[in-house]
Amino acid sequence: VLLMPGDIPAAISAVAAAVERGEIPPARIEASVRRLLEWKLRTGAIQRPFVDLDSLRVIVGSDAHRQTAQAIADRAVTLLRNDEGQVPLVPGPRTAIITFASESDVSAGRTFGNELRALLPDSRVLRIAPTTPRARLDSLLRPADRVVLATFVRTIEGEGRFAIGEHVARWVDSVALTRPVTVVAFSNPYIIREFGWVSGYVAAFGRGDAMERAAARALAGRIPFQGHAPISLPGFFRAGDGLAITRPAAPASLEDSLRTLLSRGVRDSVFPGATAMVGDSNGIVTQVSAGRI
Repeated sequence: VLLMPGDIPAAISAVAAAVERGEIPPARIEASVRRLLEWKLRTGAIQRPFVDLDSLRVIVGSDAHRQTAQAIADRAVTLLRNDEGQVPLVPGPRTAIITFASESDVSAGRTFGNELRALLPDSRVLRIAPTTPRARLDSLLRPADRVVLATFVRTIEGEGRFAIGEHVARWVDSVALTRPVTVVAFSNPYIIREFGWVSGYVAAFGRGDAMERAAARALAGRIPFQGHAPISLPGFFRAGDGLAITRPAAPASLEDSLRTLLSRGVRDSVFPGATAMVGDSNGIVTQVSAGRI
């Protein structure tokens, strides 16, 4: 699989050289090309290789296509580690939602943070970068915070390492020794090698609004984890791995009903504010507040 190579001619030359050395059978290349041509024929890309750019918003950006993209993203989110059983994240405990991305990647994590904060009322959205100093990192968390770290990291081509920053990785590991930390890896699933002590690990295998929304909903138990790793990382996970959560969080309808009930009580001056919690033998399932407490 060649995903967005930085040097396309070099990538083609590398594949050709692998075929010449006998590492890749010619039949494998032919089968892949045939599949691509079949899909182009099915979708009309061969018959109509050029499209009207004005139609992109109507066709590619249609509600049906967006719904399909969301459904694909929902099925792709993969839970690979849940050592302390912190996933799904139930409302109640305070949560620090931290996005790690470069300073220039301003949109990274925006949808994820907003979506998860809406599902976990007592949460804060924070942002760090490779250049964030250790003193700033140490000041981010409150004593009772659980941590969700969303990483937007790409490999550095030709060097075989990641751009997370050693001091950031050390800080994440130090935090993971004292509280639950769930890392959500967008785009790059290998980042788990940087954090040996995190108790939760989710691979999203992509980025964008649909994937960020799916990851947030899966973390909060709104949708099940359905993904399985398409690749292996020796010592961490194998191809086909993927944990399933058997106990779902409270449905959105339950939260909506509680919120409506409490809001009505505040409006009718029955009480200035209230919090309702629903739980079972495993702990709090959902918590909703209204008014001033």
